[in-house]
Amino acid sequence: MTEIIRTLLFGGLGAVVLALAFVDLLVTTLTVGGTGPFTRRLPPLLWRLARATGRRGVLAYTGMVTLLGIALVWILLLWGGWLLVFSADPWSVVVAQTGRPATLVERTYFVGYTLFTLGLGDYKPHGGTWQMLSVLVVASGLTAVTLIISYIVPVVSAAAQRRALAAHLAALGRSPRDILHRAWNGRDFKGLEPHLQALVGRLTQQAQ
Repeated sequence: MTEIIRTLLFGGLGAVVLALAFVDLLVTTLTVGGTGPFTRRLPPLLWRLARATGRRGVLAYTGMVTLLGIALVWILLLWGGWLLVFSADPWSVVVAQTGRPATLVERTYFVGYTLFTLGLGDYKPHGGTWQMLSVLVVASGLTAVTLIISYIVPVVSAAAQRRALAAHLAALGRSPRDILHRAWNGRDFKGLEPHLQALVGRLTQQAQ
């Protein structure tokens, strides 16, 4: 009875954590403007913490920290969820050389390197069920890494485009009056035309 309760408790809890992780990951990365339950709460929390410090330098890195924090939350949820699943049975993972059941630390290590498909052979799943679940761990890790990269790259690219746009605007002048003053050649503002044409393209990219 104790083993059944352990299996149901750890297995069920692990399945819930994995479901939440994938819902958050898929909604955030594959829907337009969508955010999962964890992704929705993390950025405002980090922003409030950054503002509480009162330092501009901290605020400047908040975006990067938020992006990395979201990715870390997804990874930890997947890692923790699979660890709970494999903790449902003390014999789910065994030491490859001796065949003894793995400890909690060793199961954590096994789930981690399986999730990231490192292919180490220090430990192995014991029995057909756990072997099949190990395949699912690898599949979930590959899927998660692919989605995380596909999510981060466009965000970083958009941030770089915004910085380029800001630098272009700053180069034109410190204020609208300064921009017009620099563009005036004594007769007209034709000096602004190439800048405006370049800005139209960049603004269009930002609006997409």
